[in-house]
Amino acid sequence: MGFGFSGEPIFVSPMAIKSSKKELIKKVASMLPPNISELRFPLIESGDTAFYLQQIFNTEQFWINEIDHIKYDFWTSLQEHTIEFSREIFQIVEILKSEKEKNRIKKLMSKSLQESDSPFFRGIAYFYLNGIRINDVLGLDTIHKLLITGQMLSASKITNCSSYLKIIEKSIYKNIFLYINAFDFNVDYDRINNIVNKLDSKIIIVYNKESNVKNLSSNFNIQKFNEYFIANNY
Repeated sequence: MGFGFSGEPIFVSPMAIKSSKKELIKKVASMLPPNISELRFPLIESGDTAFYLQQIFNTEQFWINEIDHIKYDFWTSLQEHTIEFSREIFQIVEILKSEKEKNRIKKLMSKSLQESDSPFFRGIAYFYLNGIRINDVLGLDTIHKLLITGQMLSASKITNCSSYLKIIEKSIYKNIFLYINAFDFNVDYDRINNIVNKLDSKIIIVYNKESNVKNLSSNFNIQKFNEYFIANNY
């Protein structure tokens, strides 16, 4: 296994994740197909699924898509400036040890998110306002997770394509694994289902309502897991 890991994969994304989502990711990981050379995530969300599965496949062919341009600034800034990004967050964390600085920093970050011309500082502001927390997985703190995630992103393809359906449509080859999270976003379930019915790639789609699965082809196996519905075509 690459990226300095050994043994079981761990949750390395610095963004927040619910316990129920961790169980879902572990379930998806147990269903992975063999012989995959590329991972694609048309809707990246918090990144936990992508980075967890990347540890298993250990493939350099790794494509994530972020539909929101501010969150895209965060991912690309972390990819291109991992050390500098982590250093900035470390300095902010140090400043926040002083209780009286918290309101000042929050106002500064909110202003930077709205007004800055720099993708790097917009990414910093987005992460401060949405991602900073004390991580409890294997004792890794926020800075360590930023460094690890940046390393995993180093050879990845990151796009800011609002039409995630185009990425799904292009995933036609058998050695591509396509993971579609169809419950954290306002997505067109019918169009997704119509597209994936025609693809040869290996696919897992996760839904939160059984009704959203209705027009998948018979090539898909559907199982209920906790509050989710998981469909796969292999």
